Amino acid sequence: MRPVRLASLVARCCTPIYNTRDEVQRTVAALVELSSYCSISAEVSELYTPLRRILSRDPNLAAPLLLEQQNDAERGDSFFALENGGKSLAFLLRALPSRVIGDVGQEPSLVQSLAQHTIRGLEQNLWPVQDVKSLLLDFQKKGGYDHSLISAVEAYASLKLASATASDFVDILSIAFTFPELRSKGSLLRKASVRALDLVNKISADEVGRVGAIFNRCHHRHDALASLFHEQSNRVIEESTDGSASLQLFGFLCRHEVSREFADTLQCFLERILGDALFDVESFVLLCESLARIPSRIRAKEMAQAMEDTLDYLGDAVAQLLARPRAEGGLQDEESVETIEQIFPGVSPFDSPDGGRRRGGGNPPTTPTRGGPARLHHVPRRTS
Repeated sequence: MRPVRLASLVARCCTPIYNTRDEVQRTVAALVELSSYCSISAEVSELYTPLRRILSRDPNLAAPLLLEQQNDAERGDSFFALENGGKSLAFLLRALPSRVIGDVGQEPSLVQSLAQHTIRGLEQNLWPVQDVKSLLLDFQKKGGYDHSLISAVEAYASLKLASATASDFVDILSIAFTFPELRSKGSLLRKASVRALDLVNKISADEVGRVGAIFNRCHHRHDALASLFHEQSNRVIEESTDGSASLQLFGFLCRHEVSREFADTLQCFLERILGDALFDVESFVLLCESLARIPSRIRAKEMAQAMEDTLDYLGDAVAQLLARPRAEGGLQDEESVETIEQIFPGVSPFDSPDGGRRRGGGNPPTTPTRGGPARLHHVPRRTS
């Protein structure tokens, strides 16, 4: 369906044409069902705007639809059970106000119904992996999910990982660790690691970086994977479209024992990272935390020049973050104190103000410059 025709069809939803509550409920159902037939973002947007407007006034207008689909599912006739049903469910979830999903006690039947439709889809493997990934990401962002959904995701991901191919492995890995509750599951991490060892050399350089990013969020350590990422380093540095892939593998390798052989690879990663100027809070924090894990003897000898360049880079990065809007990954209009504070404890855990070696990796010193952001301390190292 062309966006112009769709816009004309949906335009009526934006005007006060309703005489009864039932008409509004039927409109909600029609918009949600129609979303499964939309294949481009312009079409989805035409449907999303009126649906969000309706549900923002009364989220319970979606309740009859979910109840009807629950009854249809028991008869095997729910449109949520169709191949595109997961897309429609995600569409509805995004349109609901956050207060409905975030406070389970406020609308328990609505929240439970959304979760039950999702669990049924996972158990019956009804939807494409990419639609499942999108739906679960929406649940994770909204919050309010319960243990039954977590268990269903764990079972689904465990089964899918065993048969994952190079084309769907990264999406399945993302599904497996979408929810923080699953990021410390040893059995799931082991299955994911085993499959990664088989498939990392068959996926693109950018996808290798995404695998590293997922394992970093899990704070995962795996020596065999570290060796494999080390082998893939040249391909990632040369073929990835930006420095984020290099940063993620750099972070993963730094979680492991850094040998002199690894030090050369880490320097190559740093060159790519600094060249791409990744000025956002998450990247900044990951880089600082990773640098702090490198043994001081490696930083002082094998990586001395790279560390000096990186300290200069981090100093510029702080200024950039403070000047960049939050929408672009910066802190200029950030209101969360926790978000602002997280960049300072890891700014420079390498030297103390008087040039002495810091013990125990404590909080780094920063010195506010008059009229400007905090600057990094950088003291030249002594040479014997």
